[in-house]
Amino acid sequence: MAIDLIIEEEEEDLKHIVIQENKEIDYIAFMCAAYHYNYDYLEQTLKEYPIGLYLIAAETTTESHKETDGQHFHFLVQMTESDYHKYAKRCFKDKLKLRGQARDGKARQYGKVKKIEDIERMAAYTIKQGNIRTNMTESQLETYKKITFSTKDEITFEDLLVEIEGLYEIVEVKGDFELKWLVEE
Repeated sequence: MAIDLIIEEEEEDLKHIVIQENKEIDYIAFMCAAYHYNYDYLEQTLKEYPIGLYLIAAETTTESHKETDGQHFHFLVQMTESDYHKYAKRCFKDKLKLRGQARDGKARQYGKVKKIEDIERMAAYTIKQGNIRTNMTESQLETYKKITFSTKDEITFEDLLVEIEGLYEIVEVKGDFELKWLVEE
């Protein structure tokens, strides 16, 4: 069955209306703690779904994700909720065997942002370390690179996120804001 995607774009902006089988597709932000050698698999599998624009970022931290030596991925993808759940089950649960909930003192390894308050800031947050793959144009990316988070930016995580499903809390460290796992590994 062919799926028609209709995309209406505002110039240099992420405000898109995408319609798939009469369902509106919205941006969904999610993450998973997995080794970076899974990058190709995660991207290729994502492309098998009827998605719009996407950003995938491979990042490394020393603060969390101990089971994967700090390696993890952030995603910002135009897709339906239903397709997100299918993708999460296929990739995170079945293939990578990741935890969706904290158990036995171990943090959850994947999750989804419940509500994106500001899509531009979420895109900037997603690309902050620079190791990204996307189907966006370079001019679209430039917009987000200009507001990418760093310790020198005035943008706080409170501005970025409304609520994250039990993954992180927002903490202030030496005057800067950081995301910290709610459950220590």
